[in-house]
Amino acid sequence: MKMRICWGGLAACFLLFSVACGGGGNDVTVRCVTDRDCPDYQVCVAGDCVLPGDEGPRVCSVKQDCYPGEDCIAGLCKPSQEEPSVDGGEDGGWDAGGDNGGDTGGDEVVQPDGGEDAGEDAGADDDLGNFSDLSFILAIGGNGTVAAQCISDLRPAASVGPWLPDTNALPSHTLSGRVTSGGGSVSGATVRILGERAVCHDGPVTTDGTGNYSLRLPTGGPVDLRAEAPDGRVAQVRLNYLSANTSQDIALPATELLHCSLSEQAAGWSVSAYYRESNPPRLAHTGTLSDASGVVDIPLEVGPAYDLFVMPPASSTMPYQLLIEDACHLDQGCENDVFSLIELEEINIRDGVTLSGTVDHQGLGGIAGASLSVVNVDDGRLSYSTQAVTGGGYQLDARPGVFAFEILPTGAAFAQGCMRYWSPEFGLYADSMQNFSIYTGQAIAFNGKLLDSNGTPLANMPVSLILDETPAGVGSFGLCDQNHATTAADGSYQVTCNLIPR
Repeated sequence: MKMRICWGGLAACFLLFSVACGGGGNDVTVRCVTDRDCPDYQVCVAGDCVLPGDEGPRVCSVKQDCYPGEDCIAGLCKPSQEEPSVDGGEDGGWDAGGDNGGDTGGDEVVQPDGGEDAGEDAGADDDLGNFSDLSFILAIGGNGTVAAQCISDLRPAASVGPWLPDTNALPSHTLSGRVTSGGGSVSGATVRILGERAVCHDGPVTTDGTGNYSLRLPTGGPVDLRAEAPDGRVAQVRLNYLSANTSQDIALPATELLHCSLSEQAAGWSVSAYYRESNPPRLAHTGTLSDASGVVDIPLEVGPAYDLFVMPPASSTMPYQLLIEDACHLDQGCENDVFSLIELEEINIRDGVTLSGTVDHQGLGGIAGASLSVVNVDDGRLSYSTQAVTGGGYQLDARPGVFAFEILPTGAAFAQGCMRYWSPEFGLYADSMQNFSIYTGQAIAFNGKLLDSNGTPLANMPVSLILDETPAGVGSFGLCDQNHATTAADGSYQVTCNLIPR
């Protein structure tokens, strides 16, 4: 599809590259050229030997549950390893304590039983009760006295089981102010706190008839605030540190209309803008719809250069995408006066690619309602998402590229042990089909206690846990219940997480 826009020229390049990914879990990858280079039951994919359809770790009870060449180790199928003979005798080997009547054979895992031989099995007990390698974020929902906030780097002590240290919420303060434009108030503007996780912040809130807003925030900083006017204009301010009730007005910049004439086929499309030179990218306009003739007027600050993005209507299969980079607006460096429309260039709106298939919970069927999202690893502004429908079927349309790919199950699937699927580099360059089978994890209930800054228990507070990790591999990984729990009278809480069996 072609569109006409108001810029004099466009330079673009498209870099294609491939990413080779191995299987999930602790599988050993072997470089290969063809399937003949791989062990039995494995295939050559992008230069690595992997198990067909391998989406992550596989659970087992005995060796027979695994593929040939694998052993059942700590409840997971792993490549066979030479183990020293175990006879429980006088050679100083691992004494089975008589529980199994002799030699374990190297295939079975001795489980702690809490009996009289617990001392002899202390190593196994320590491993099963040690969660100190995990880091959690405690998301506190907040109420009238405590601001919504997140406490990071919570780690269970070694070998004490799923118990998190007592956590003190940070003191809370009120941040208030007025959103203005040319000195006048802007009612109906949206004010939000920017950050990586929405659950860690209050808001967003809407300004009242006199442009006023109010938010609750914990002690700390920096804090980035963004105001979005009803007409899409955007302003952003930063507070370096907040330690008391504070007032902060947000003034929208003076703007001039950038007039773009698109094709009639683009009627109803939305054009948004980011400041070109900002890092991280900073939004300049949330988006303006083109009219029935494909004409759009977008108010932008005079001087800076912009990246323009286009979003088609919901009825279109075209994906959200970058329209033009580094476009100036009434600056002295502009070669063309954008208002006189001296020269109109034809710019291609590129077709997208479609990824489709099914998402299922391993052995339990498709997951209707599972959320799938991808974020371009080179440009985080390009993100796409969809939800699986009945039977777990999904369809995701995107611009080609390499993405960080995530699937999150529904609450019902989580309750059955479903984990999170993750791929840090998912290449998507052509229409393709991909089925995902998400692993069933081990449900572990983590316990903790929430206190205020003075050490007093906080009751009736909504809390949730987030596993603080970005896996480097591909497959199924740990996930905590995304529905909040509520603290008891003594501040205690319990949150279930589905983890890879330990």
